[in-house]
Amino acid sequence: MMTKSPIALIALASSATLAQQGPGDGNIPAPNLFDNQIQCTSRLPGMAPTPTLVATGDMESLLDTVIGMGDVRITDRDALDALGYVVPPEGSNCGQGRTRTAFMAATEGSVATDVAAGYSDVLPKFKVIYGDPGDAADTGTAGALRRAQLELDRAVANDASTATQLSTLRDALARAQETDTEARTEYNVIAQGPIYQAAAVEWMAKATVTQSVADYNTAVTEASQAQRLLDAMNYGGYVPLGNTGLTSSVVVVVNGMGTVNYAALGQYANSRGDRVAQANESGVWNTSVSNFDAAGNLVVPNRLNNGELEAITRASRLDALRTNLENHDIALTALKELQENNLNIVLQPIIDESVRRAQAERDHYNTQFQTALADDTNQNPFTVDNLSTPENEAAPYSIASRNAEYTSASNVRFTAETALRNAAAAREAATQNVLDQFNNPDSFLAQLVARREALKTTADTAVTDASARGGTPSMELTDAAVAAAEALVEAEGSQVTYQALVGDPENPIGDLITTLLKPDGDDGQALVDAIAQTYDRTKVNKESIEALTADTDSGAEADGPITANTKAIESLDGRVEQNEQDIGTLMGQTDANAGNIVANATNIAANSNNIVTNSNFISQNAGNIAHNSQLIDINAGHIALNSERIGANAAAIGINGGMIGENRRLIGGLRGQLDAIRSGVAASIALSRMPSIDGGISFGAGMYGGEAALAVGFALERKRTTFDFGVTSAGGDIGAGIGVGVKLWGH
Repeated sequence: MMTKSPIALIALASSATLAQQGPGDGNIPAPNLFDNQIQCTSRLPGMAPTPTLVATGDMESLLDTVIGMGDVRITDRDALDALGYVVPPEGSNCGQGRTRTAFMAATEGSVATDVAAGYSDVLPKFKVIYGDPGDAADTGTAGALRRAQLELDRAVANDASTATQLSTLRDALARAQETDTEARTEYNVIAQGPIYQAAAVEWMAKATVTQSVADYNTAVTEASQAQRLLDAMNYGGYVPLGNTGLTSSVVVVVNGMGTVNYAALGQYANSRGDRVAQANESGVWNTSVSNFDAAGNLVVPNRLNNGELEAITRASRLDALRTNLENHDIALTALKELQENNLNIVLQPIIDESVRRAQAERDHYNTQFQTALADDTNQNPFTVDNLSTPENEAAPYSIASRNAEYTSASNVRFTAETALRNAAAAREAATQNVLDQFNNPDSFLAQLVARREALKTTADTAVTDASARGGTPSMELTDAAVAAAEALVEAEGSQVTYQALVGDPENPIGDLITTLLKPDGDDGQALVDAIAQTYDRTKVNKESIEALTADTDSGAEADGPITANTKAIESLDGRVEQNEQDIGTLMGQTDANAGNIVANATNIAANSNNIVTNSNFISQNAGNIAHNSQLIDINAGHIALNSERIGANAAAIGINGGMIGENRRLIGGLRGQLDAIRSGVAASIALSRMPSIDGGISFGAGMYGGEAALAVGFALERKRTTFDFGVTSAGGDIGAGIGVGVKLWGH
C-alpha cells in the first residue's frame, strides 16, 4: 500500500510552478486534487493477478495447475476467484468496498468520494443489462432480448406456428426491447469516463472467463465420460511381448516418471550374448528371457495351430493397453535422455542398443493399440422390441465408434481449454488497464469531470421533474443542483490546471506527478530527482552566464564573448580617428593622381608608335618560329628512333642481368661443392695413409686444398681372409669404408 505526503506534493507544485504565481497567490489547487486521488488509488492492488503467468520460483502457472491433465473440473474457490478477479467496486475507495469503509466527502474529500461512489454505482446498472459477471446463467436484459428474438425467429420459420403464437412472441420481443433500452439509458448516464469504461471492459472479460470455465467443465465431463466408456471395452486380439523387463526393471516407471536402472542395462542390451529369445523345433518362440533373438531382432511370441504359426493373443481392456503404451513411451524417453547426456564412452554402446530395442518395443505396442482402436466389431448385438416401438433396436457400438466419440469429445475439451486460457489472459489485461486508468492523473481527472456531469444531470433532472409535476422544486433539490454545477466547474478547472502543469515537455513535473501516484512510487527519490534536475539546469545556466561575461587579465582570448566584444568596441575608437586622418591623406593623393593621369596619356600616345614597330618584329619572329618548328619535327623523329633502340638495349641488359645472377648462383653452389670435394680428397688421403696392422688399430691424417681429415681403422687377418675397416672425418662430415680380401690359392 502506498502512502503519499501532501507536503511533498505542495513542495512539488511550489518549486515547479513558482514563476506562474504572484506574491501571496499561494499554491495552485493541484496538490489537493492529487491528495484525493492518492486516497482513492493507494488502496488499490499494486498489480492485477495473473493466473496465466508463471510466478517467480514456480514450475507452472496457477491456470496450468488447475487445468492439470485436463480431466478434472475447475471447482476450487480460490482458483475461480483468481481467474475471474476484477478491481472490486461496491461503494468505496475506488475499489475494495468489501474490506474498507466507504469514502465520505466530509472527511476524505469530494473527489475521492465522487469517483469511488460512481465506480460502485455503475456495476449494478451494468448487471441489469449484461448480468452478473460471476454468474454464467445471469444474462440480463441483453440476454432476455436475444432469447426473445431467437424464439420469434424459430416460430416464424415453423409453418405450424399460429398467428396468435406469433403475436404473443412479437409482444414479448417488444417488451424485452423496451426493458433493455431503458436499462441502457440509465447505464449510459453514469457510465461515461475512461475509468468506468475500462471497468465495463473488465466486467465483460470476467463474464467471458466465467462462461469459459462453465464450458470447460462441461467439456471435461463429457470427455471423461467418453474415455471411461472406451477404456472399459475389451480387445481380444492383443499380442503382448513375453518379457516385461523394460518397464519393470530396466526403467522403473512411477507416477509418470521413468528412472533408469544402470545394473539392468547390460542384460537388456545382451552385452554378454547369453540373453536371447529361443525357438523350439516347431519354431515356437520362448521370449521369457528376452524379446530379441541373437541378431537383435524383436521376436513376437508364436504358437503352433494346426501346423501353422500364429501370434499368441490375449483379451485386455483398453485402459490396460493405453497404460502399457504410455509406460513404454516413458521408458523410451528416459533412455533417450540418458543417451543424450551420457559422458561414459564405455557405457555408450550399451545405452545405444538399449534405446534401439526400447524403440522397437514401443513401436510394437503402439501398433497394437492403434489396431485395437480401429476394431469395429459390434459389441452390443442385442435388440429390444416392444409394442410401442417394434423396431427399437439397441444401438450397436464398437471400440472404433467409441474411440471416435472420445476423440471428438477430447477435441472439444482442448478447444474449451484454449478459449479459457485466452479469456483469462484478456481479463488480466483488462484488470491491469483499470489499475492504469486509476493511476493516470489525466484519466482520473477526465473521470472526475464525467462523474460530476452525471451528478449534475441527475440533480437537474430532479428539479425538472418536480416542476413538471406542477409543483415548486424544494430548496433541497435546488441547492443540490447548484452544488452539482459548482462541483463540475471545480473539476473542469482542476483538469485545465493539470493540463497546464504537464503541457511543457521540458518541465519534469509531469514525470514527477506520475511517479508520486504509482502504487510502488518512491516519493523521496522522485522529489530528489526533480530538485536535482532543476538545480543542475540552474547551475548550468549560471555557469553559462559567467562564462559569457568573464573578464580576465590574460587577453581577449581568455575573456567571455560578451566581455571580449565590449573591449573590442572600446578599442575601435582610436581606429576611427586614425581612419579619418587616413581619408584626408588619401584626398591629397587623389589630386596628385590627377596630374599623373595627364602624364600617362602622353606616354600612351608614345607607346602606340612603339606598338606598331613591335608588330613588324612579331611578323618577322613568326617566320622564324615556323622554320624552327620544321627542325623540331625532324629532331622528334630522331628522338623516337633513339627511344626504340634504348628500349631494346634495356631489354637485353635485363636478360643479361638475369643470366649473370643465375651464373653467380651456380658459382656459389660450385664453391660449396668444391669445399666438399676438397674435404673428400683429404679424407681419402687420411684413409690411404693408415698402415695395416693385423688385429690392431691404425690412424691416418690427410690435407688437401686447405681442408684436413683424420681417419682411424681396424684390420684383422686370418688364414685365407683379411678384413679392413676405417672411419674418417673431414669438413664436419663422417665417412666410412670396409674391405674384405680372400686368398683363392696358395697357402
